[in-house]
Amino acid sequence: QPAARTSNATSTKMVAAWNCLMKIHKKVGLKVAKRAPKMRHRAKRGPVVAKGSVTYKLTKVDVAEALLKTAIKLFFEGDHPVPIYVLASAAREILTTVGDKIGVETILHSLAKRSGKSVKQLAREAHSFAGFFKHADRDATATLTFAETEVDAVLAMACQDFGRVTGGMPVEAQVYEVWVYAL
Repeated sequence: QPAARTSNATSTKMVAAWNCLMKIHKKVGLKVAKRAPKMRHRAKRGPVVAKGSVTYKLTKVDVAEALLKTAIKLFFEGDHPVPIYVLASAAREILTTVGDKIGVETILHSLAKRSGKSVKQLAREAHSFAGFFKHADRDATATLTFAETEVDAVLAMACQDFGRVTGGMPVEAQVYEVWVYAL
């Protein structure tokens, strides 16, 4: 149940995970590896087309970062698992493609080596839920049984891939990973 994620126990675990991360960084003498914000955020979202509207110049990694950070925030807020999954899956897909193009081994690349399947085949399997969630044109009356644990798997893959592709992680991804390890 998503509501269980916002319980006091979860909040306590999040705080404990954050404190643990800060202690590790302090012992090692590192600052928190927070990526410099590349996008300018407005307090309130105005009309899409308006005088003085903001324009963003984004890389694929910027997009993956925004998707991943939003997915993690929704996860810890106890939001519905479908949008979390779709956002994390989109970030994972971008990062797998970028990793492939720049020669970085992502989680899917590692799994493909171990399983003997192609990266393309594993990507198709990994993307099956997201495809169902996004495309009604294939079978508009279809149903799907979706286990919430699928969200955990795709978030973990996206976080790991982000670290592999960029050499760092946004704070949200670091906190998510520490939270997972603290469970």
